[in-house]
Amino acid sequence: MDLPVSVFDWINRLLGTGGGHEFDGPSTPVKQLPRKDDGSKRVYSIENAWRDHLAPVIRECGFKGSGRNFRLLKDGFALAVNLQGLRYGGKFTVNLGVQPLAIPNVIGGEVDPRGFKEIECAFRERLSADALDTWWSYTDDIASLRNAATGAATLFRKCAMSQLENRMAFALSVTPEDIGRGSPGTLTSLALFREAQGDLFQAKAFAQMARETATPHWVAPTSLRHLLDGQSS
Repeated sequence: MDLPVSVFDWINRLLGTGGGHEFDGPSTPVKQLPRKDDGSKRVYSIENAWRDHLAPVIRECGFKGSGRNFRLLKDGFALAVNLQGLRYGGKFTVNLGVQPLAIPNVIGGEVDPRGFKEIECAFRERLSADALDTWWSYTDDIASLRNAATGAATLFRKCAMSQLENRMAFALSVTPEDIGRGSPGTLTSLALFREAQGDLFQAKAFAQMARETATPHWVAPTSLRHLLDGQSS
């Protein structure tokens, strides 16, 4: 149920080092071999297929954006979608993010309503029908590109909003007793969110859990330290 998120994950994703996922690649444009679309002279790439077949479905669900990043504000949360390809092409996946507007994002900044991204969100997962990472493969063939984008669009229409709403419900209601094992990043976000909700007891409990599950070299974020004051290590 937990979604590991940390500043290190955020930095790794920006640098294109993978962010801890087996197939992760950078958010820079995926390298594509030139191809012609139905006899025309324009080059057709996976980005074109996303634009033609996947982006319209994402926007149908209320999101704004283009290219690889889309965003939606809903019920006190920032919801984000990111399209992520392998460094050298051939596969892509759809990342989903949920960020409570009441707390800082994972790098400690305020949420920018017009420019927030999935990589900055406190709670993240991948679009999936079975709780496992889903990747769509494609070749240089135009039909293959379109089929991959259409497949992702079909699953997005079917599952994306329910996944995001489930993650919102998790953020709103999970208790320290229910969560089980969690990453320091997720537990930190929950601590800050409970404090924003006025539940200081759960806020301190989540903060203590973040410290207990962290590595010896973990440094508590400045925003969390007041919740740890007076608690034993």
